[in-house]
Amino acid sequence: MKQFSWILLIIIFILGDQWTKNLVVNNL
Repeated sequence: MKQFSWILLIIIFILGDQWTKNLVVNNL
């Protein structure tokens, strides 16, 4: 169960990072 939550956290972090990059690119 702990392993799954870690994977979920990493996926959210990666997706959030992509979303942030897209936001920055759109603002420029």
